[in-house]
Amino acid sequence: MFVIFDMRIYRYLKELYQKRITIILSPRFVNRSFTLTINKLTIMILIVSFTAFLGANVYFGFSYSDRISLNSKLQYLKMTEIARTQNINHLSEKVDTLNQELEKRLEFSENIRLLYDEESILNRIENIAVGGKLEGADAELMKDIRLSKLSQLYQKVKIGYSAEETLKKKVELQNRIWKYTPTLKPTGGPIVSGFGYRRNPLGGGIQFHRGIDIVMPYGAPVVASADGVVETAGMKSGYG
Repeated sequence: MFVIFDMRIYRYLKELYQKRITIILSPRFVNRSFTLTINKLTIMILIVSFTAFLGANVYFGFSYSDRISLNSKLQYLKMTEIARTQNINHLSEKVDTLNQELEKRLEFSENIRLLYDEESILNRIENIAVGGKLEGADAELMKDIRLSKLSQLYQKVKIGYSAEETLKKKVELQNRIWKYTPTLKPTGGPIVSGFGYRRNPLGGGIQFHRGIDIVMPYGAPVVASADGVVETAGMKSGYG
């Protein structure tokens, strides 16, 4: 079957070779004519070769254009990636700076917390991220690590802010208590009866005494030993 097929092709090509075309060229300004005889097989080979050559040029022309376009896109993506990496590095440096400032503030807050016998928050902050430096980490992983710093900083700020608000309320409450707590004697003279339970000097028996008794001459100056409002000034039954 293959032999028959090959013979058919051979006979067809032989016929094309035997069939010739004569082309007569008669230039206007030349007295003689030129005759060109060529077989159809040669013409077919020339046509096929020209078509293949033209197709190859078109293909490689479009391929070259596509490569130029692809290279431009790749260059743009590389520049975008470089800019993104620089932004991430810049952000990472800012995060490190903010983290250092936050550590100083937390240390100061921790000292105040100890004064007011408040629970430490350092353990809660240290548990946010536990780990060391990764050796041999690739670039993409390092970017994720830099970005995770921002998340860790946010968690630290969140915990620190909540703890500072609680501490602030307690400090304000303690300050109010201290403002209303006497820190000195309102006047000179000896204290003859202190605060607490005592024997009632008038009716006898044990009674709770809500003040202190200081012996001073009538008209002696009295100063306010704490914040408050003077409700009564002068003589009052039961208090002298």
